[in-house]
Amino acid sequence: MSKSKSTPFVENPRTCLHESSPIPLNPNTAHIAHTTRKQKRPLDVAAFDNAMACAKSTDFCICAGTVTFKGRGDDIRVLVILNEKYTEDLWQLPKGRKNIGEDALCSTAIRETYEETGYKVKLAPWQVIDTWQLAKNILTRATWAKGRQDPGPIFEAQSAEPVAMVHYTEPFPGLEGGPVTKVCFFYVATVRDDALPAVNTQSIDEVLEAYWLTCADAMEKLTFGAERRALEIAMCYW
Repeated sequence: MSKSKSTPFVENPRTCLHESSPIPLNPNTAHIAHTTRKQKRPLDVAAFDNAMACAKSTDFCICAGTVTFKGRGDDIRVLVILNEKYTEDLWQLPKGRKNIGEDALCSTAIRETYEETGYKVKLAPWQVIDTWQLAKNILTRATWAKGRQDPGPIFEAQSAEPVAMVHYTEPFPGLEGGPVTKVCFFYVATVRDDALPAVNTQSIDEVLEAYWLTCADAMEKLTFGAERRALEIAMCYW
C-alpha cells in the first residue's frame, strides 16, 4: 500500500522576524495550473509595449551581494560595511559588479562579500526534506528546468536564488556620459561564528570596514532605505 503524502507548506515571508504561518498547498488541485494555461488571458498589448524598455550594455550594470548572518536567537549579527570612499560615509550591505564570464550571480555575491569584508561566506543552507514536505524555503518566481517542474505554483527554491533585488541609477555618468542603471540581487549567506577575516582583499580604490551588528543596529545604520528593506526581507529567512 502506497504511503500518502502530507499537505506541503512553506514559511510565509510576509510574517516577518521569525514568526511564520504555513501556506497550505493542496496536491489535489495541482492540475488547475495546467487547465488555466489553455485559456487565453486578456492583454493590453499597447500598454505592455509602453511599459517595456531596452538598454544597451553600457547603460546598465548587473551586481550581486549578500545579507550575511551569524549566530541565532539573541546572538544574531549581520555583516555590513562602512564605505569611507565618498565625502559622506555610507553604511551598506556588501555587494559588487558581476565579473566578465562569471556564470552564477550567487558566485558574484560570495566573491564580492569576500573582497569587501575578508569573510568567506557561504549561501544559507535551505534544504528540501522531501517532495511534499519542505524545510524553510524562499518564495521565488524562478522555475525549474524543463522536465523537472511539478504542476502547480513554484514555492521551492534553495539558497542559490536571491531573496531581494535593489535597482537604482548610478550617480556618476557611464562610458558615454549617460545614466547607468544598476540592478543588484541579494542572497542570504552565513559564516562560522568563529570565522576570522582575511586581510588585503579589497581593491586599491576601496576604503571599507566590515562590522557585525545586531539587526536592529544595522536597520538604524544602513544608509539606503532599499538596503534596509533587503535586510528586512532576508531576516524572514534566518
